[in-house]
Amino acid sequence: MDGRVHRRRASLLGTTVTSYVYVWQTIAQAERGSSRARLRAGKKDAVLGSFFAVAVFWFILIAMGATLGVHHLHANTAADAAQALRPLAGNLAGGVFAVGLLASALVALPVLIATTAYVTGAQLERKRGLSLKVCEAPLFYGALVTAAVLGTGLALSGISPIRLLFIAGIIGGIATPIGLALLLVVAGNHALMRGRPVGRPLLVAGWFVTTSIAALSVAFVAQQLTSVA
Repeated sequence: MDGRVHRRRASLLGTTVTSYVYVWQTIAQAERGSSRARLRAGKKDAVLGSFFAVAVFWFILIAMGATLGVHHLHANTAADAAQALRPLAGNLAGGVFAVGLLASALVALPVLIATTAYVTGAQLERKRGLSLKVCEAPLFYGALVTAAVLGTGLALSGISPIRLLFIAGIIGGIATPIGLALLLVVAGNHALMRGRPVGRPLLVAGWFVTTSIAALSVAFVAQQLTSVA
């Protein structure tokens, strides 16, 4: 199979099933508490969020396939991606795409940066949380600011944002099954979950998704090693 297809699939997985999704969901649920009412609300929130995420992703695929795909064009830059909107927006395609990209960044960036800070604080067993003052959680806010500065540096480095997103997606696609496997091991542990482990049907579904993503990641890595050899 063509190497570009493997790379696209790995990037697609890393972008869709990114570790930030389930890490942030787990952190948020833990902070809200574990009463039965809160757990039920959390399940509904996760199901509803997954539904809309899949719906939006599906329409993105349709739009790209019906525009760039039929003409066999590749979106290597933001300008290329904006061409998908040309049949609808005409000469305003670039502006519409820019507004949409900015809006998605305003939604995603706080989640990505805050998750990085949360994970850093949890790993080092320090106080963490946006409800705390800076003096109460210096490491948490330090990690948050550092992530923001590094991200800004990359944005101003001159490297194509689409290329950066593509590479980040590939890395995420390879790392995602590892994170999912660890999360499922913890979720199914009776002691760690304080007597409320995840049910068997959900665990089976989780391991199925993890195994599928791991298989695709292994195929991508094998293809890259073969091409180099």
